[in-house]
Amino acid sequence: MRCPLATIRVAYRDQQGRSNMVTREKSIWFGCVLVASLFVLVLNGCADVSESSQRAQPSKESNPTETAESHAAAGHVNCKPTQPDMLGPFYEPGAPVRTSVGSGYVLSGAVLTAEECKPIPKAKIEFWLANPRGDYDDAHRATVLAGERGEYRLESNVPVSYGGRPPHIHVRVRAPGYEELVTQHYPQRGQRKANFDLVLVGE
Repeated sequence: MRCPLATIRVAYRDQQGRSNMVTREKSIWFGCVLVASLFVLVLNGCADVSESSQRAQPSKESNPTETAESHAAAGHVNCKPTQPDMLGPFYEPGAPVRTSVGSGYVLSGAVLTAEECKPIPKAKIEFWLANPRGDYDDAHRATVLAGERGEYRLESNVPVSYGGRPPHIHVRVRAPGYEELVTQHYPQRGQRKANFDLVLVGE
């Protein structure tokens, strides 16, 4: 005959064992839920950082032709005057008004004041350069009038070298109230277009 007290003790141990197992299972389940929650939070944090980084990166695309508006937006107070260069022996006045003297190269930019970088509308710009054979002729001379925002554009043949000189385009700029500017533009090797702002000094 089995002792009732012993039976009660055995039943208690069995019940306690099952209770411990349930407790362990609940602990394991809670731990898994906690780990999964932390993993989701870490992923969300990384995504937010990545998105913020992408928003903070500036756009690399830009217009090759800077105007007076772009200078003002960048916070420029003054513009550096364009460096003068020699007139050369091949200048001739009275070049016809036109924006093209060939094809293959585009020179553009804006005529600006050295003080406050303001545009100079209707400035008179004269261009002359050698033809593809390295000779100067009337077909490669032009007068261009700057627009209301000081902008200009000239299309020509790709400048060539001659007589030991590097490829270049001669430029002469005049506008009422400003000193005359005589300068030259020197393209880089392989270049097919360029921005060249013409900054004048007040008289």
